[in-house]
Amino acid sequence: MVTSDPEGPKQQEPLSRIEREVLEILEQTEGEKPPVTDLVRWKAERQRRERQLQLQSLGGQLRERFTPGLLLVFGILLGIMAYVSRHTSEFVSRSFAVAALICLILPFIIHWRTPKGISSGPKTWRGRDIEIERRGANPIDEIKRWWNQRR
Repeated sequence: MVTSDPEGPKQQEPLSRIEREVLEILEQTEGEKPPVTDLVRWKAERQRRERQLQLQSLGGQLRERFTPGLLLVFGILLGIMAYVSRHTSEFVSRSFAVAALICLILPFIIHWRTPKGISSGPKTWRGRDIEIERRGANPIDEIKRWWNQRR
């Protein structure tokens, strides 16, 4: 039995002016697409920038946590560890000693590099003295504050 195919080959209708222009625009834009390598490079650059921003924010958080007082205490502990390990391993004891020296010098460098406050004296608001608490305050400052408050 032979049946005719209703979806057989159709005669192509002539394209209108608008359809021809749309097809022209599509052909031009396909030729202007950047190659895949450019897309991969752009994605890698964006990811690299995001990682750098994350590392910068992490560095800022670490700077807030490692106060000069904490670095001094850590330097003293490393010095003690270097002294204790001097008979077991020369390399380990020297490594501890160098790290202790760095931790003992770093607070002075941090102190010299930080800008000084513009106003001297207590900060006031509506005639009252206010004290601004910093997150992760220096342990030495805490001891000074306690000493001054007990009088």
